[in-house]
Amino acid sequence: GASVATAGMHLTRLDVAVVTANAYFDVVTAEQLFVTAQANVKRLQVFDNTLHVLVDNQLRPGADAALADASLAVAKNQLIQANTSVEVRRAALADLVGISTRNLEVEGAQLLTAEPVENSAPASLASHPLLEQESAVVNQSQAQLSVLTHSYVPQFNTLASLSGRGAGTALDGSFPGGANGLAPNTLNWAAGIQATFPAFDYFSLRAQKKVQEANVRAEQARYQQTLDDLSAQVQQAQAQLAGAQQIALNTPVELAAAQASEQQQRARFQAGLATVVDVAVAESLLTQAEVDDAVARLNIWRASAGVAAARGDLTPFLAQLAQQP
Repeated sequence: GASVATAGMHLTRLDVAVVTANAYFDVVTAEQLFVTAQANVKRLQVFDNTLHVLVDNQLRPGADAALADASLAVAKNQLIQANTSVEVRRAALADLVGISTRNLEVEGAQLLTAEPVENSAPASLASHPLLEQESAVVNQSQAQLSVLTHSYVPQFNTLASLSGRGAGTALDGSFPGGANGLAPNTLNWAAGIQATFPAFDYFSLRAQKKVQEANVRAEQARYQQTLDDLSAQVQQAQAQLAGAQQIALNTPVELAAAQASEQQQRARFQAGLATVVDVAVAESLLTQAEVDDAVARLNIWRASAGVAAARGDLTPFLAQLAQQP
């Protein structure tokens, strides 16, 4: 029972660590989305100012200025939403680590320029807290079965007693006087063996034993099912990590193309070959590409944490995280 409770405590610690790690990545992701939203507002603000100058000089129609104002307003709303998301995520993380939000310092920008190193020799799943707990439950059931098995056997108890008595008078009735009679001068002893055999408990114990044997088999099957589930979770986490790594290889291409498109559309607009809608679409694609690139890099770390969590030990991953400059 103590082993089951200890394994349960370790499992709870793992669950709390996983939740806290996910909350940390939520904060870092929200902060990167906020940075991207800020950059988008700055670009649209410059474009909006430029367009208003053109409209004031009657070089562009007023409808273009209205459309640019609308795009800028949408970008500002997105910036407000991004900032709100940061504050909400920070509050959730602060609650998990047990400190106030104002004292919470989260550093995650360095994760965009580095990738976690996959552990070449992962720990065995036998050390997973959930599997340790199931193993302890199996041992507990087997111990209970052992108790029932040894209940229908003779029990032997060794008994012994020692007693003494003292008298203040002699056999002839005379009284010697003094302290005679206080100490025992006649000793008695007894020894024996008691045998107990629950002969009439045979049928009830046999039924209880069958029930407990079924319980042991059920716990062993549950242990095997847990092992299979954990193995599948590790494979799924590794597949998610591989997918995140592949996406992170593709997002720089998306970002470079979006940046080139945005610059070309601005140049075409200044030359009178593109409309405000074309520029707005290019700005939207650039913002989305920046978001995709940042999120893709952070998702590698998140997926790596998922692999470590599926294996039941976040310590190697946290060590890598702490080594980031």
